[in-house]
Amino acid sequence: MTEYCLYRQTQAVNPDVLPITPKNYRVQRKADYTFAFHRNNEQVSELYNKLHLVGLGDMISQTMDANTKRLALFSGIEVKQENGGKDEALAQLAIWLAAGLENVRRLAEIGQKRQFSVEELRPTVGWTIIGHDWHTYIAHRVHQDGRDTFVSIFAQAVAHCLANQAADRTLWDHGDLLPRTRGMCMESSSYCDW
Repeated sequence: MTEYCLYRQTQAVNPDVLPITPKNYRVQRKADYTFAFHRNNEQVSELYNKLHLVGLGDMISQTMDANTKRLALFSGIEVKQENGGKDEALAQLAIWLAAGLENVRRLAEIGQKRQFSVEELRPTVGWTIIGHDWHTYIAHRVHQDGRDTFVSIFAQAVAHCLANQAADRTLWDHGDLLPRTRGMCMESSSYCDW
């Protein structure tokens, strides 16, 4: 079993992997919590060693923090009070997950010494927690006319959607996003223009 850690510390995201709005503005928001693969776990330590050997040991994650940027981060959790903004939480989570996917794509290109297509990226999962209500989201990138897609998953549809992804079918989405998530989409399928 792979060990992981939960981190809670607001940190700046590397601007090179941040989404860009249609007005060419880099969105700057952060997730409240993230998970990291523990570097002392033998299943993961080999990955950390390989990244260090190719000179990436000091810049693995999408953060700029001196310690956290050395960790392989995955997922994200955005927490708001019960009367907090659900849309704001989703926007922050989407930005964090999009930056993480872009970071993984760049690491893969360096490690494999070739172009790494967005279709080769595995989806990543994140949650928003508004009061006591948990909402699960899966972010993945597709190359459809240069657009990224942010996908919302409901509990009863998880098995169906994952089966579609395994069969290389595009998951149903809740709004297309311009390259590198140049906008945000909401669970209700409405598109938000920045």
